[in-house]
Order: sequence, then structure tokens, then C-alpha cells
Amino acid sequence: HDAFYVVGASSGKIKSLPDDQQPPEGSVHAYVAKIGLNSLGAEWLRHFTMTIPGGGAVNGEGLACTVTPDSEGQNIVYVGGTVMNGALMDGVTGITQSYGGKDIFVASMDGATGEMNWMRQ
Repeated sequence: HDAFYVVGASSGKIKSLPDDQQPPEGSVHAYVAKIGLNSLGAEWLRHFTMTIPGGGAVNGEGLACTVTPDSEGQNIVYVGGTVMNGALMDGVTGITQSYGGKDIFVASMDGATGEMNWMRQ
């Protein structure tokens, strides 16, 4: 193994997003990062963005992840977390609906690139 993965929550500006796509002021968003064992630097970092119908600050957090190989031996990263206050995760595949309060999300990502395979809320 040459890397490990870290999940959590971050506030403030998302470096990889243009200003017009930034979350509202006061938002907290979930993230996952692949950290190289030799460099201890981020090989990739992905933020999970979300919106609240009607606007306003959003709040989400990555809480856990696990890595498992697919049938071809490539790492698949599964991330789980919470999204609060009726927010809807961006990039959800299939039907999404918030049930208010605190919802969960689960995402499957390519371990090498960080590209999203799918996400459910």
C-alpha cells in the first residue's frame, strides 16, 4: 500500500472551485483526501458540495471510509458521512431526497483518481 485516505469536514473557500460555485458563507463541507505514504502530501482531494432548497449555509461531514479492490484489483474508496438541515448532496446518482434534520450519504470513488463512481443520499 502506498497511500491512505482521510475524511472530515472543512469550512471556508474550496480551492478547486471558481468563486461563483463556492458554498454560501458559513458552510461546512465533507471531504476525502488520498495521502501518499512517502510524501505525506495529498495526491488528490475531493470536496462534497451540497445545496439547500431556498439557499443558505450547508453543513456536511465525512465520517468514515474504507478501501477495497474491485474485480480488476483497482482500489475503490467508499465514503460515508452526514448532511444536515435538509441539504441535498450535489452529484447524487438516482433520486435524491432529504428527510430533514440529519441525512446520511455514501459515495463510491476510484481510489487512483478520486473520480466519483456513484453517490446516494
